[in-house]
This record gives sequence, C-alpha cells and structure tokens, in this order.
Amino acid sequence: MRIVSVNQKDLGKHSQENASTLVYDMASNRLVGVCLLFMEDQQRTFYPGLFNFGVLPAHRNRRIAANMLKRALTVLHSEYPIMRLGLLQGTYAELLYYNLGFMPADVEVEACVLPTSEINLLKSFR
Repeated sequence: MRIVSVNQKDLGKHSQENASTLVYDMASNRLVGVCLLFMEDQQRTFYPGLFNFGVLPAHRNRRIAANMLKRALTVLHSEYPIMRLGLLQGTYAELLYYNLGFMPADVEVEACVLPTSEINLLKSFR
C-alpha cells in the first residue's frame, strides 16, 4: 500500500500538516482508501470534520480505515480537541468510530420521502 497525504487548502489554512489521506494499492495503482477532512466553522470556532471516508470492499479488514483515521487524529491532535463526523447507523464504519473513542453527540434525523407520483415517474423510465 502507498499512502499519500492530501494537501487541502481548507485544512492547510488551519493546520501545519495535512490530515487527509489517500491509500493506493501499489500493484494496481488503484485508489483503495480515502479519508478526506474539512474545516467546519461553528460561530468562528473551527473544528475538523470527516468529509469522505471509505475503503473498497476487497481491501477491508486490513486496518486501512483505522490507520487513516488514526493518522488524521494524530496530525490534528495538537491544534484541535475534537473531530466531528456524521454517520448512518449500521454502516461498516460505525463500529470503527466507537472503537476509536468517538462518542455520540447531537443526533440528526433526516427523513427522505418520495411521493407516489415520483415513484410512478421513475418506473416509466425502465
């Protein structure tokens, strides 16, 4: 595996080092893991947040996700006491977040409803 630090302007303004990571399979040069962060502005107080995070299914259970997230936390630790992230319950990452010490904070519930008329419209495109 080859790990590449991502130089992001958003994070670069607030941190000396870059905490985002891309992981490539060296044999195929294929991108297999992503850990991208952003800075969240909460009333002029900045917190790093997890923007995009994942590992291809064929490369899971190799500690890639855990190592990317640990790297981000290590890089940001001296400047930021917290990192925010959002998750859907039941995803592969949920247990990882809890195992690394993340705790639930504000719970946001989003309900997505597709009206029957739209369902019928979608069916017409088959």
